[in-house]
Amino acid sequence: MDRRQFIQTFPLAATGLFSVPPACAADPAYFVATNDSAVLVSPSPLSSASRTRSLSLAGAAAAAMKAGKPLNILPGVYRTSGFSIAAPLEIFAAPGTVVIEPAGRESFNIDIRPAADSDGLEGVTIRGIGFRGNDAVSPAGLSPGDRPVNPFLEAAMPRFNALITAFRVRTLIVENCSIGGSRAGGLAMWRCRDAAVTRNEFMNNNISIYSAQGENNLFADNHIHDNANFAIMVEQWPPGPDYTTVRNNRIAKTAASFGADPARGILGGSGPYGNGVFGLYAHHMTVEGNRISDSAFSGVRANGCSDVQIANNAIDRSGETAIMVECPQTDGKTPNGLGYEGGVIAGNIVSGAAEGVSATNGWYGGRRVSITGNQVRSITRRIFRTSDPNWPRYATFGDGIYAEADVDIVGNIVEDCDGCGIYVAPMAIQNSAIKTAANVTGNIVKGARWGVGFWKGSDPARGFTFIQGNMIAGSSRGAIMALSPSGSPNDGTRTEDDGRDYGEAKDDLKADKPYPVVAIGVNYAF
Repeated sequence: MDRRQFIQTFPLAATGLFSVPPACAADPAYFVATNDSAVLVSPSPLSSASRTRSLSLAGAAAAAMKAGKPLNILPGVYRTSGFSIAAPLEIFAAPGTVVIEPAGRESFNIDIRPAADSDGLEGVTIRGIGFRGNDAVSPAGLSPGDRPVNPFLEAAMPRFNALITAFRVRTLIVENCSIGGSRAGGLAMWRCRDAAVTRNEFMNNNISIYSAQGENNLFADNHIHDNANFAIMVEQWPPGPDYTTVRNNRIAKTAASFGADPARGILGGSGPYGNGVFGLYAHHMTVEGNRISDSAFSGVRANGCSDVQIANNAIDRSGETAIMVECPQTDGKTPNGLGYEGGVIAGNIVSGAAEGVSATNGWYGGRRVSITGNQVRSITRRIFRTSDPNWPRYATFGDGIYAEADVDIVGNIVEDCDGCGIYVAPMAIQNSAIKTAANVTGNIVKGARWGVGFWKGSDPARGFTFIQGNMIAGSSRGAIMALSPSGSPNDGTRTEDDGRDYGEAKDDLKADKPYPVVAIGVNYAF
């Protein structure tokens, strides 16, 4: 799958509403009793003033909903084939004392959704419980009728489901839980609002947190690690406002395993998989304060996400681009409605990647990004072999910051890059009269092959560049130079257009105009 040809339609033909099967005869029974404050469930006998019943975990949840009381799960290991929550309910346990796992060969699904005759469900809380899929296959794949599944997920997980699913739920709270061992999803949500998923551990899932068509959800303070293809994925279809906040999570070791062949050095996909935080057409997302390490592709990847804010994250050892804001390639009918307009990439610390920060695909409709106050270092050009037939082999340029189409690149520190410290190409947007501009001001660049590289433009040109007030040290080929891609578009190399270095210090503020659409002011190279 093309790393930039992201899906434009969902399979919306319904094949019947998905329903979770009731607890089957194989589900073990537990001791269930009711006191003044809660319904209690235990694997061992209970001493209670009320009658003790023998019920499955599904039966205990149903009893709690009927009584209008929380379900208190006492310490132990519980097995279930799954159950539904269709009324307000709190399920809780002392953290670290309860594990729920499959009752049989198939995994379980706890499905939270309103009753068929209800407009929505509000007020479901799950606290302190361990959920283990034990790497079992999902009991059933989701129907796309009311819960469309992105084809990326369908390809990697033909029976996409999750240990916990939620549909049309408001104020869902999942906290202090441990959710892992799912061949598909850990937690998957559709059309949920005001959810708070906080202080959990997610591990060893194919995708840990998936949110589609949500609004104003919060994913914060979670530890998410060792996932096969995604840590967090947030998407909208059709593209639209989402307002999800992804804050202060620790995300580590996100692989790109779908179609991968490790023995031959082939990664799965070429960008749709292997991302710590992946936003798709979800506008107004905020990704801040996260510590993300060892992602096969990107620490944060926002595709077609307008007005995204990516701030104050620490991103280490990304396999490809540490932070990427892009829009999909299309068939030439741009502006295509899938591009992004607006974004802030600020205050991030990036260490070790094949590309540092990228705001790309301006030609296809992506524009208007501020890239300010970031620190980017140790960027190494890398050659990829992937399972993507459109990009079976490609190389990165090894740039610290790469940006196209209406970008403001101010006050960054970039060190030790195999390519450019900063490269700008404020190109035209196809089928649009918009004139774009790039401002590169007040940056410090050290130890790059080229300090600042720029695209010299074309005639008639619609992209303008201004380079001013940068300090550039130790560039092996030149401080400020006009550069163009060379050879194959996928080989990650550039040529010097005129061989001139425009980075020597000036004695006045008069700008050079080496090309009609490029102005170079006072910069200092040493």
